[in-house]
Amino acid sequence: MMNWSEILRLHKKADEHSVLLTVAATQGSTPRETGASMLVTNDSVHGTIGGGELEYRAIAKAKEVLCSEKPMAQLLDMPLGPELAQCCGGTVRLLVSPLQRSDQIWMEALCQNMDNKVLVTNWADRSLTRDVVTYTAGTQMPHAALIEQCLTEHRSKIVTADDEAFTLIEPASPFRFHLTLFGAGHVGKAIVNALSPLPCKIDWVDERAEMFTSNLPANVKPIVVNDPSTAVLDMPKNGHCLILTHSHQQDLEICAKVLKRTDAGFVGLIGSDTKRAKFERRLKLRGVDEASLLALVCPIGITDLRGKAPAEIAISVCAELLIYQQKMEDKNMGTSNERKTLFGSKSRKG
Repeated sequence: MMNWSEILRLHKKADEHSVLLTVAATQGSTPRETGASMLVTNDSVHGTIGGGELEYRAIAKAKEVLCSEKPMAQLLDMPLGPELAQCCGGTVRLLVSPLQRSDQIWMEALCQNMDNKVLVTNWADRSLTRDVVTYTAGTQMPHAALIEQCLTEHRSKIVTADDEAFTLIEPASPFRFHLTLFGAGHVGKAIVNALSPLPCKIDWVDERAEMFTSNLPANVKPIVVNDPSTAVLDMPKNGHCLILTHSHQQDLEICAKVLKRTDAGFVGLIGSDTKRAKFERRLKLRGVDEASLLALVCPIGITDLRGKAPAEIAISVCAELLIYQQKMEDKNMGTSNERKTLFGSKSRKG
């Protein structure tokens, strides 16, 4: 998903004169999904719709629209075959829409309190309209079920009327998931470096203020508290958690509080099988039941990647977390017990 706040900023920077390219629909194998977007201005390009000849021609079309005296929205069907020298084999339906000064109104509305908001784009009779919709459960509105799915799964949804008309529903928030990361050591830093370019929010918790750099990415929030375990209270429902502090005792305190919540997503603890066994005994003494212990992933990381350098561990752990997130989205799993079965037993020594 594109970051609408960033689109608005870049559009203003371009003197309210830019073109938004959006994958409105796909058929077959394509390099990007429905809702993927990029912004084209006179002197810059932001985002991607998949690269290759498809993107090259799309940018050329956007530049052509920018130079037009009367820029008009267009809908293009682009087969990814011999004509584009791409062998994906699918088809991308691309919406080419010029953004003017008046478009700031809906963009600013979209960027305020993004939770439960979607952008509804309608294309009919070669005419484009956009509406910002705030969803409230139980409220009667057009496409209510699809809007709810869009917000729950954080995926754009398409309503196809015919070959010449469609409705695209996109979530306002660019963030697919929330991660609370406990520990600002070498591995913590490597994980932030790996995840921060992705559509997620990261709350980074440590009691040592000096461990955080001053130029953190915009989606990373440093939290300095004397007792990091208190940050567990602020974790959102279904938010993910990685525990890798400099103290085993601190790890234990955080684990106990997270597992007692029973509504977290991925709960990962750095360590070995031995550490897990010791923690399980101690967590039971703290009142954590067997079912909740199943939600704890320890050791963390993909088992086939056994490197122990911080960057290698980070790649392994982030890949595991992203696989987990994808499966949660695909299967819309609910309970902690069900979520644990996504990976089953595994071992990472160290």
